[in-house]
Amino acid sequence: MVSTGVFVLTLVVLLIIVGAAAYSAGLLGAASTKTITSTLVRTFTETSTQTVGSGSATLTTTLTLTASGQRNLLQHCFSPGGHCDQVLISWINRANSSIHILVYSFTLNDVRDALIAAHNRGVDVKAVMEKENVNGSGSEFYTLRTAGIPIKWDSNRALMHDKVAIVDGHIILTGSFNWTDAATNSNNENLVVIDNASWSAAYETTFRQVYAAAV
Repeated sequence: MVSTGVFVLTLVVLLIIVGAAAYSAGLLGAASTKTITSTLVRTFTETSTQTVGSGSATLTTTLTLTASGQRNLLQHCFSPGGHCDQVLISWINRANSSIHILVYSFTLNDVRDALIAAHNRGVDVKAVMEKENVNGSGSEFYTLRTAGIPIKWDSNRALMHDKVAIVDGHIILTGSFNWTDAATNSNNENLVVIDNASWSAAYETTFRQVYAAAV
């Protein structure tokens, strides 16, 4: 027959074990709601050939990238109604060293002003815009150039349809979101903010290629 003392001791031990397990599960659950991470280990090689300028020269680039460790989704938004323009401005204002941009269309005055302010505080701001939109209604191209920001138009005979900003060499802002009033207030668009050094290196490589070939 089990004594009362042994029964009570056993019950206390079981309660401690169950309580510890519940506490651990609670910690893990709380953490998972705050950080979206996953582990990626992948190596890929990409070779691309681009016709430069009037077609007299070609640019062939081979990129081999190994990405590993964590990739972090820092932020996302959807428009209309998601204030994606303010997300752009927020990350532009946080930039310490560089902002490199590939954008199809750009008409947002507040984003323009944030880029000029970043340039004036010493951030390396460079941009490439799709040629057919350089002189479009509300285009910020020449305003940025007048402010001293090195901005060029794309020399690709087809469209440069990117909507990308690389901030400080490791933050990527990308998605379908054009930097326009229509994308902000009317269109169904998306924007994601990712912190990943390996992925940013790949985006930086592409930016440098396009920027070097731009006019």
